[in-house]
Amino acid sequence: MVEGVDDSVLGPVLARLLERSHDTAPGELASLIGHGARDLGLAGAAVYLADLQQTHLIPLPPSDGGADAALAVDGTLAGWCYRTRSQRLATDTPHLVLWLPLVDGIERIGVLRLTAPSLDPNTLERARALASLTALLVVSKTLYSDTLLTTVRTRPMTLQAELAWAFMPPRTLGTTAVTSSAVLEPAYEIGGDAFDHALGERKLHLAVVDAMGHDTASGLCAALALA
Repeated sequence: MVEGVDDSVLGPVLARLLERSHDTAPGELASLIGHGARDLGLAGAAVYLADLQQTHLIPLPPSDGGADAALAVDGTLAGWCYRTRSQRLATDTPHLVLWLPLVDGIERIGVLRLTAPSLDPNTLERARALASLTALLVVSKTLYSDTLLTTVRTRPMTLQAELAWAFMPPRTLGTTAVTSSAVLEPAYEIGGDAFDHALGERKLHLAVVDAMGHDTASGLCAALALA
């Protein structure tokens, strides 16, 4: 048990965090989650989001700067957590470091790194709840700002790719009955290529678009097809 933290604080802390999030700018999200972690008795938190090609986990910088370096998905504890959607614990540091997956539905969006003096079932419960809320906040803030989108890009994107990606759904969706996942490469230079998938009540609807060319006209044609 973390000293000084009662189990009954979980609900009020998460409620306060959710309330504060409504007028929090996307660039302040990492700091907000950090404050929430400390209110729950944890030592600190850092949010890492997967880049467009899902090869690196890129940290969201706190509002005061000083973000950590990006981590490779292959060969790291953070990457193992991201790939398997399972928690991972590191004990070779002054504080325990817990990695938790950030998931929107079944789509992996990143990982949450939490540090704590010790870890018990109550602390783990608080950590998982914070990770779930963090994922929801990231998705919400991404909808109306380019800040998070540009943060996790590793290079500039062509105009036609911007146009196509703006109309495409999440790359992975599913239920207990079905899963659909799609990728596009080269992710930053796609022209008239696009995909769409949607869950009906009893059916999974799929569409693949391949407009001719690799210019703005092809990107526009793909976007019109999706619309």
